[in-house]
Amino acid sequence: MSNQGTIRLKVTNGAPAIEKLWNGRFKLEFFCDNNSPKEDWYYKNVSALLPEYGILQTTNFGSGVSEDWEAIPSSVYPDMRLVLAEYPYNVRAGKHYVKLTYETLTASWVEEKDEDTDYELNGLKRVSRTFVALPDTAYDKVVGTSTIDSNGTTLYLGSFRVEKTDAKWSLTEVWLEAGTLSETLDNVGSQRARVIETIGTDPLTPSGYSLASKQEGDFEGFQTNRFTFLKNNVILSESEDKVGSQLAIVQEVFNGTPVKPSGYLLANTQESDVGGIPTRRYTFLKPSVLSESTDNVGSQKAKVIETFSEVLTAPSGYSLASEQVSDFEGIKTNRYIFLRNNVELSRSEDKVGSQLAIVTEVFKPTGDPAETGYSVARTEVSDVDGIPTERFTFLKDDVELFHSEDLEGGLNEIVEEWFKPNPVNERDTKDDYVLIEKTESDLGGIPTERYTFWKEKGLIDESFVNEAEGVIRTTQVFFSEVDDTKVIGPIVSKDTRNIDGIPTITVQTLQGEKGVSIIGEDERLANQYEQLVSFTYPGLVSIQSNPVGPFYTSYAWRLSPPVQCVVEATTFVFFQDSTQILPDDYTYSGASGHWNPTEWAKGESYGLGFGYKPFSESKGFRGYRADPDAIQVYENDPDNYLINGNRLFEDTIGGLNVYGGPEDPSLNRYVLDVKITPAFVDVDGKAGYKKVIVVATIPQQEDTVAPTPIPPVIPEP
Repeated sequence: MSNQGTIRLKVTNGAPAIEKLWNGRFKLEFFCDNNSPKEDWYYKNVSALLPEYGILQTTNFGSGVSEDWEAIPSSVYPDMRLVLAEYPYNVRAGKHYVKLTYETLTASWVEEKDEDTDYELNGLKRVSRTFVALPDTAYDKVVGTSTIDSNGTTLYLGSFRVEKTDAKWSLTEVWLEAGTLSETLDNVGSQRARVIETIGTDPLTPSGYSLASKQEGDFEGFQTNRFTFLKNNVILSESEDKVGSQLAIVQEVFNGTPVKPSGYLLANTQESDVGGIPTRRYTFLKPSVLSESTDNVGSQKAKVIETFSEVLTAPSGYSLASEQVSDFEGIKTNRYIFLRNNVELSRSEDKVGSQLAIVTEVFKPTGDPAETGYSVARTEVSDVDGIPTERFTFLKDDVELFHSEDLEGGLNEIVEEWFKPNPVNERDTKDDYVLIEKTESDLGGIPTERYTFWKEKGLIDESFVNEAEGVIRTTQVFFSEVDDTKVIGPIVSKDTRNIDGIPTITVQTLQGEKGVSIIGEDERLANQYEQLVSFTYPGLVSIQSNPVGPFYTSYAWRLSPPVQCVVEATTFVFFQDSTQILPDDYTYSGASGHWNPTEWAKGESYGLGFGYKPFSESKGFRGYRADPDAIQVYENDPDNYLINGNRLFEDTIGGLNVYGGPEDPSLNRYVLDVKITPAFVDVDGKAGYKKVIVVATIPQQEDTVAPTPIPPVIPEP
């Protein structure tokens, strides 16, 4: 537990002084001795000896005091806080004492004495109250808003004051009855206003008056409301003020309408105030000219006149150029600008096409102006600084304003636009060109004559379509006449037309590739492709021998039949103007010739048969080629023979052979087919033909080996 002082303090003998305060509060006073024999403590260390303000009276004094303190327990009071600590000198005792004063204090405001009441403020009830509390005690009442009931009368908080010390806080409140505190007369402009100060209530508006202003005021330190009342429709002030070259009458009016001076018109109304009183300010002017000046409009001087409610006539030699609603020092006015007629306001040069034109702006021209060596090309409605004018654009005659050349599909087109072309100069003709169109045109609002020329011989359009067999059908459109240097290939179609005076010729030709005719003096390959074609290997005829039993040898023709298959071939497509097949066609692309067998294999057999019967046979083998061979034998013991199944007689001669037919085609290159068919007829009636050559290298034919006969088993006898 903390102490109120050091062990040097000791309560003196005897009871403390006790005082009963108002509202159940008490005040205690103690005197203490200093136990220490030293006397330097009260010079520099007195603050360490005296307790802190606000400490409770029940707090220990220290070890040197407890026995005397406990001897008088009735001296302990609740909520007693230290409010005063003194160090007085007792003359009779010849020493210093410590005097401690305590009062009852809490964290709530407690009235310190009974309230005071008076009626000194215009007969209104006024109550004053005082309170005490611990420091930092909250206070939440609001001046002019918080109220109390005082014996049936509602009072408003007029003011409060809090006095603060480290020991305690003291509060003083003043409460006032709602009502009028004062009523006075005050000058506002040229009028007398009624000013009423109230608290807690708004006063009644005096008869014939209106509220002019309401403000927070201060009456003898109390926050009040200050109401200023003025009679309605009162002119608070009237004065004269310079507006341009005229004197205006200015009236400040409260809550009413002004009195219009004779011969004047209302020129302006504004929100204003006089001495903080809101008013309306009315400015009156006579219909008049407020200002007159000169101003540059383009390169000319104009008369500028500002008037108030007055219509002007144009000064001599002038015309009205512009009339606008304006503002002159806040006054709504009419602004008139006058200019002399037929006045050039501006002059400049402007690009029109490829030429420089003269451009003038004229106010109210009496006619089209003239420029030496020029003609009026265009007239427009314009303005200069808001002044309506006529704008004239001048150009020299016979001037080319536009020129272009366009190479479109091989055709050179020239377009020209001329302003007032001179017929003598024949602008509508041009060497090596044809005029295809002449029109009235417009270039930036300038009327012109437009000429379109095309070259006398020119390709207008060209298109290509792929036909069969690698043929390209080329369509060319020419202007005026055909350019033969651009026509390649046989012409199969030609169409001449004239549309809107434009002659065109459409030509269709056949080309093997773009820019190459399908027919020419040299050979022109149009297309080639691979395909499978039928081919028949010829059969093979040869002589074979076989033993027949143990005593005979048989000789006979052996046949390997023809074989039909497909082989890879290359097809070449040409176009020509002839129907002939040439010898070179059969050796095309390295071919050894045309595969077209003209003979087949043949064979003969002869001899004298058994019983001296002769035999002989001659035979052709269609579709076969021969493996050239011949056999001749002599019949004697032990050699015995059969010729094609005929037994030779003993000691006679017989034989057989085979020969002829085509060569073995294997691994040889041949022309298998040449075909010529009609393809087209040109515009001159001359026919064109398509030639197709088929060439193939024949693959090696498979060879089948004949089986070896197995001799029969001869049974034993």
